[in-house]
Order: sequence, then C-alpha cells, then structure tokens
Amino acid sequence: MDPSPTAPSAESTAADMEVLVVVLAFAEGVHLDACLASLREQTHAKTTFALVGTAETLAAKPAGAFKDARIEAESAPAICAAANGLADQWEHFDLVVFVRDDVRLAPDAVDQACLAVGETLAGAVGGKVYAADGEDLLVEAGMSADRFGVPFSRLEGFELDQSQYDVRRQTLYSSFAFLAVRGPLLAAVGGFDTVMRGPGNDLDLCWRIRIAGEDIVYTPGVRVWRTAEPRDSEEIRDLAGRNRVWMVAKNYGPLRALLFSVEGVLLALAAALAAMVQGRGEEARHAFSAHGWAIASLRTLLRDRRGTQRLRTVRDGAVVKFMLGATARFRTRSDVREAEGGGGLGRAVANLVRALGGRWLIVAALLVLFLLLAGRHLLTGPLPAFGRLGPPDQSALDYVRSLSGHWQNVSVGSPSPSSPILFLSGLAGFLALGSVQLAQRILLVLGVAAAAWSCARSLRPLLGHTASRVSAAVVYALGPLLWNALADGDLGVVALAVLLPPIARRLACVGGLPAYEDGAPLMRRKLELVALTALACAAEPATIWVVFVVLGGWAAGSVLAGGAHRSVLALWAGVQALAGAFVLLLPWSFSLLQGDGAARAFAAAPTEIPFLDLIRFDTGRFGGTVLAFGLLALALLPLLLARNDQLAWAIRWWGTAIVAFFVTWMVGLGFLPALGRANVLVLPAAFAFAVLAGLGVEAIRRNLPEFQVGVQQPLSVILVLLGVAGLVSPLAAVPAGRFGQPETDWRASLSWQFDLAADEGPFVTVFLGASVPGDPIPIGDDLYISTAAPGGPSLQDLWMPRTTDGAARLADDMALTAAGRVPFAGRLLAAYSVRYIAVGRGEDELVRTLTDALDLTLQQEDDSGILFENKSWRPQVAGTESEVSAASRSPAEEASTPPPPASSGWEFDPPSTWKGKTDTHVRARVTYDGSFRLETDGEEIEPEKAGGWAMQFATAPDQDARLVLDAGPLRTIVVVIIALVWIVTLGGMIGLRSSDDQQ
Repeated sequence: MDPSPTAPSAESTAADMEVLVVVLAFAEGVHLDACLASLREQTHAKTTFALVGTAETLAAKPAGAFKDARIEAESAPAICAAANGLADQWEHFDLVVFVRDDVRLAPDAVDQACLAVGETLAGAVGGKVYAADGEDLLVEAGMSADRFGVPFSRLEGFELDQSQYDVRRQTLYSSFAFLAVRGPLLAAVGGFDTVMRGPGNDLDLCWRIRIAGEDIVYTPGVRVWRTAEPRDSEEIRDLAGRNRVWMVAKNYGPLRALLFSVEGVLLALAAALAAMVQGRGEEARHAFSAHGWAIASLRTLLRDRRGTQRLRTVRDGAVVKFMLGATARFRTRSDVREAEGGGGLGRAVANLVRALGGRWLIVAALLVLFLLLAGRHLLTGPLPAFGRLGPPDQSALDYVRSLSGHWQNVSVGSPSPSSPILFLSGLAGFLALGSVQLAQRILLVLGVAAAAWSCARSLRPLLGHTASRVSAAVVYALGPLLWNALADGDLGVVALAVLLPPIARRLACVGGLPAYEDGAPLMRRKLELVALTALACAAEPATIWVVFVVLGGWAAGSVLAGGAHRSVLALWAGVQALAGAFVLLLPWSFSLLQGDGAARAFAAAPTEIPFLDLIRFDTGRFGGTVLAFGLLALALLPLLLARNDQLAWAIRWWGTAIVAFFVTWMVGLGFLPALGRANVLVLPAAFAFAVLAGLGVEAIRRNLPEFQVGVQQPLSVILVLLGVAGLVSPLAAVPAGRFGQPETDWRASLSWQFDLAADEGPFVTVFLGASVPGDPIPIGDDLYISTAAPGGPSLQDLWMPRTTDGAARLADDMALTAAGRVPFAGRLLAAYSVRYIAVGRGEDELVRTLTDALDLTLQQEDDSGILFENKSWRPQVAGTESEVSAASRSPAEEASTPPPPASSGWEFDPPSTWKGKTDTHVRARVTYDGSFRLETDGEEIEPEKAGGWAMQFATAPDQDARLVLDAGPLRTIVVVIIALVWIVTLGGMIGLRSSDDQQ
C-alpha cells in the first residue's frame, strides 16, 4: 500500500468528509457519559462512532449510538492494540478521530478538524486541551518529546488561554485527548503497534506518520476539556518506559537508533547505581526492566523495525527538528505524569538542574571548577616570576598613577611613558579589593574560562544552537595552546585569547560578511572594534600581526568560498581599528615607532617549532602527544558536512589557520622577522579550530540527517571521537595544581635583594640564556637577555618598549660578555649598573664563560639557576666608552678607587627640574621627550654615551657630576587629550547602543 496516500481532493469540502470517531476507554468508562454527551452534540453530520474498551466497560454501557462498532480489549493498556480491529474500515473514512473517554469535546471540534485537514492537507491534526477545573486553563497546545521519547507539553505549566496559541503550527504529535488522522494514511502506516501497551501509542503513531512524510498540525479551532486527571500507577510508568525503549529502537534510522539505545542503557545504569546506593533495590531493578524486555523481544523488535523503515520517505531530521533536547525534561514541566518514569531520583535531578539554571550553565560551572582545581596552588601560594608572568610590586593606586604620575623605568632606562597595561592592572586591582596580585591571580586561573565565555558569545550569529557554541568554547578553552600560555606564564596571550573572539566578530560585522549582518549602526561597530583592539594591543602589542593573520586568512578563504569584496572591507576595517588603537594608546604607542630598535617592541624571541608540532599546538608542556592531532581531525568535520554560509565560513577559518601556521613556522625558521611569540602568532589558528569544531557540531545537527546512510555517518563519529581525545592535554596540569608552572623561580630565590637595595641603593639584575623571564632581547643565536630591578622580575619589567640606546648598548655588551671576549666583563657592565647576572639551569657553556671573567664571582646556586655578582658593579667613569674603561683600568687601579658614598635613598619624580651633585643614588624616571642631560666637569655627555649610568641612577665619581631632568608640559597635555579621546569613543559607543536598543 502506498505509504503516502493521496490527500483529500480540493472539491471534497469539510462538510462532505466521512468521519469515524473512536473512543478509547482508558478510564474504563468512569467518565464515558460526559464524553458521549459531547459527541452527540457534534455539528458534523457525517459522523460514525466506535467504542474500544474492556469487557467490563462494554457491558456497563448500552450500545446507543455506537451500533455494532464495539471492540473489546483484554485490558486497559491493550486498548490501542485492540483498536486495530477497525483497520478494515479506516480507509473508507476521510478522517479517523481518536479521543479518550475522559474528555468532552466542543460541538464544532470535528468540523474544525475536517476544516484544518482540508486547508493544510496535513496527515493528522490536534487541538487545544483545557484542564478539568477551568474553562480557559490550557494543559496542551501541541505536544513535543525529547529524543528518548519522553513526552512534554510546550506550555510553561498550566497557562491561561489568552489567544497566545491561536495560530496553526507544526507539532511533533497530539495526544489521544484529540487526534484526527486521515483514514487512508492511518491504514497505510498500519495503525497501532500491537506490541506496545499503555502510554506512548499516540507518539508512536504520529512518529510513523511523520516518517511517512506527512505533516501533523496543531489547530486552535479544536477545543477539548478534560473531565479527570490521567491515571497514574507503577504499572503505567513501567509500560511507558518499555514503550520509549521500543520506539527509539524501532523508529529512528540505524545510526541514531544505535547511539540513543546505548545512551539509554548508560543512563539506566547510572540510575540503577544511584538507587542501589540509596538502598532502593526495587527501583534499581525497574531501571533495567524496559531494556531487558526489549532484548527478550528482539526478534519481534527487528520485525517491527523493518515494517516501520519501509514507510520511510524522509530522514530522521524531519522528526528530530520538532523534538526538544535530551535533557529537556529538566527544564519543561510535563502534564503527562505517567510518561515521566524518572522516579524520585529523576525528579531530584530535574529540580537541581532547573535550580542551577540549565545544563549549559552546569557545563560552565564544571569548566570553572576544573580550572580552579588545576590552578589551586597559584590561588593560595606565591605567584612565580616565570616567563612573562611578573608579580606586581606596587599598589593599585601606584599603577593607576602610572598613566600620568611617572614614567616607565625598566632595563637601563626608558625615555618612554609607562605601558597602558600598568594602568589597566591598577584598575583591575581596584576591582579586586585593591589587590593587583589578586586581580592577576583571577586572570591567570579564570582567564581560560573567560576566553571560553567570550568565544561562545561571539559565535551567536554564526552558530544558532547552544550546543554548537558550547562545543566551540570547550575546544577553545581545553586546547593545548592556552594551557601552554599558562605554563609559560604568558598573561598577554590569555588576555588576547579573551579579546580575539569579539574582535573577529566585529570585523565580520563591519565587513558585512554573511551571518554577521546584524543591522547595528556601522559606526557603533567600528567604535567597539577600535576600543577592543586598543585593549588587546595594550596587553599584547603583537595583536597587530594577529589581526592581519585573521583577515589574511579570511581573504584567502574567500577566494574559494566567495565574498572576497566583503573580506576586503573587513581588512580595511582592521586597518582603521589599528589606527584608532594607535591614537587611543598614545603616547605609549608613539614610543613604539621611534628609535632604531622600535621594531623590537612588536617582536619576541623567535622559536623554531617543527610544522607537525605547530598543527597540534605543541608550543610548550602541552600538546606533545599524538592525541593532540585530534583537534585537526575535528576541524575537518565542517568541510565534510557543512553547507552554504557555514561551509563558506569553514573555508575562511581554515584559511586563517593555514596562514597562522605558515607565518609562525616562517618566523621560527628566520625567513620572516620575529613578529611575535609563537603562542601569540598561532592563537588565531587555535580560535579557528574552535570555530570549526562548533561548525562541525552544527552541521551534525542540521545536515547529517539529510545524508544517505553511508560514509558520512561513521566518519563523523570517528572525527568527533578524535577531537575529544585531543582535549585530554590539560588533564596533566591537575595533579600539580600550577598549570605546569615551576614551584621555584628567580623571584623567590632573589627575594633577599630587596633588603640589599634598601641598604645600598638600586641596581640591575640581568638574566642571560636561552630561556629567560620577562621581555627578552635577542643577543645571538638562541641567546637572550632581560633585565629586572632588585628582587627579580616584576610586573613593571614586562611590556617595556625596548627602543632605548641604553638597552641596545647593553645588549651589545652582554653579547661580548657571553662570547668571553672581555676579561673584565663586570667593569664593562658597570656603566649600566648591572650588579648580578643570572643564568638558568642547563647553560653550562655560559656558566664556564662567566666563571672565567676576572671580576665576576659565583654568588648563589639553587634550583632556579646560578647567580654571578659583579664586583665592579658601580660606574666609575661617566661619559667614556665602557669598553675603553674596561681595557684601560687595571685591577690595581680598581682597588685604589675609593668606594662611593652611601645612598640617601632619593627618588626623582617629574614634573619639576632637579639639579644636584651625584653624591646620592637618584633613580631617574626620564620623560618620554628625552629632556635630561648629564654633565661631568662642566661637559655635557650625550644620552647615548651616558647609557644606563645616567638613566638609572648616579654614583659619585671623582668628577663634579650633575644630572639635569626637565619635565615639560607636553606630557600633561597628551594625557588630557588621550583621556578625552577615550571618553568620546566610549561615549559614542554607548550612545549609539542606547539609540539602537530604543529603536
């Protein structure tokens, strides 16, 4: 028989339809009188009635209007199976209406059903069902179910009918309160499943109707009132559980049937274990009874499944799209109590999940809990000075004052204003109860969670389903790259990881790329883009190259996917955003472009990483296993399944990933300048893989059901499993509780220098080797230096503009020292006030070279490394080349030099002009316009020759020395102007947003 019979012809009007009304006496006739009374009042003329019930029900009620259509069932749960006794009559009726015996119908209910079928050509229709105790209290307006067949009403509890559901719409199914099916279609699908007993027959029948390619429509014109609550008992709940298992195994396609059946068994196992722990053995037995019954009836199940699959003219997606999520029972109240089947444990879990705000909030809470566990010791113990992680050494107020109060003074002096990150750190400290260190701990431990939230929120226009966005966020958060950044102490990468997703979203919006045409004012999006880019550049100057990598990848992908013109618009928007960020970050950003070494402010120590290691993000402690290649497999999923705009975006993000990998690889090989650290340059690829993972999950939900059963289904499962396996790297960080960071570091082992500096005055410590903390400067092949104030690296030693002549000269002299070309290395470094040289573990060649220097002595050796002290650390002659000084003075002359006087501890802080003899230590914070000079015996010494001697602090040589610092008004003017620019930018952004919201 044709599974999709011809719909009623256009000439067949509603009034001409032959209708068979079948009363299902589930309530065993208790409320049958009210039902019969409403049936006698039906206005539809061509109506025949039939009654299906137990022998007791049929004997208690006279035949009346039922005539000979009386079908006897062996029990109430078997009524639907017995109704198949009318199967030979179904195709002779245009419409067959099933109603329970505990409802009463509106007089025009049958007429309205006929009208809806005639107008919509639907296979089945249902209507409004009202509560027994109120005329206008709705309990059903079209039914849905989760993927395991648990039925739910779309209503939020019992709703008052205020015409909110007075529109016809598609629905998954309608209950037996009123279900009208076209007669020929009912015969074609075989009526009811004779194996199923009890609740669930209505859903099973409608499910098969949808498999046959027919629609099921909710029509508000059909009104039905319940005269009693549905019956409930332990037997009914057990039968409902059996029917759900039967429907899942029978009605789904092969892949979904297998996956959901296995998942159902696992859920039953969990419920059984919970019941056994609580001492409820009977409940534990019931948890598996449904699956055991299905297995015992496997032959019958396979027979029924073959019959159902022969009806199929559409894929599972045509049914699944009307279902709720797998855990929807925890968020939606069902008025079908007998279908809950969850017991006390199920209701307890439902209440808990509902109270916590839903399943995705629980996923976020679990991620935060995992991060707190992995970084627990960093929350309670001291923060290490490791990599680019520098503990703060000032108060929040001091860092806020850095914007206008004083200027950055790191390395051997900096004629530049303080980095904006210091000011932002101070603001964060105020928000964290006045503690900059607490703010830093929060960013360190919860920065990955913030990046995950930022990722999920920024992908809303592209990924419509929450599961897809959560999948992308999880891949972003648990990928090896961010964990390598944490292990390297690189808070700049963590901050950029939080800001990159919203930056990418606004680039797409301004460019008008598909899925991101949100209609928001263009100027608002541009202002948001400028502000976000400025914040990102403040935390990580290499953001400049990251933006170009993202846009370059989009442009390359658009050549294949289309939309090249819009990608060019996005590229132009990125250039505008960087220009705006340059203005907002003045005067600091201007300092990055002056001087011979200005490019170093954007660069970093290049690291050569094999290409195969790059594509699995093996840039540090994490990602080194073969499993990390699973992320690459997961990123291939959207190329296999995605379509239309989502396929185009998959190609664009693959372009970004390829460009990021290629640029990072070329930088490591030395074919490109050192644009940034490897973790920074490859970050766009990590975000691209997260987006691709989300696109893959979205494609599985949308497109996979439309494919014929073939290679796509098993290949998708394999790719997803490989992707999940690629996220196991962070598990290695949990036992230690430090994100892979060391327990000992230079900051701890050099803490005694604080007291020394307080007694004898400030000095500089240089870190030398292949891996040094802070912001390293390259001085040779795989050899770098960084400098710090007493006590080791701190927050102020990061993000420094390495553009000064003093820093360049120190780098040259340290290169001579590391090469062993200077016998008196300490005297060479004295002009920069370098008192200590720290070398990490494993640098045996450097240790031997420094040991051979005549004026360097081994001071300390511990787990952090080896520390050498410079016996000639105080500058002796200002204004002469340090190399000449080192070569011209003998040890005897050095010994005869009188020691410098003690320090008075003065500090100079502009804006004022200070002049005085250098018989005291003066820590000079030099203004960015270079308004300082050093005079020795009345002769002015040029700043580049004075080097670090003048810019750090002065000791008293034999000459009459004078240090003059002038703070002009330019600094204050620039700060005020930039503050006004920020106010205008943020004010315009807020004003445009408010105007848009009002519209």
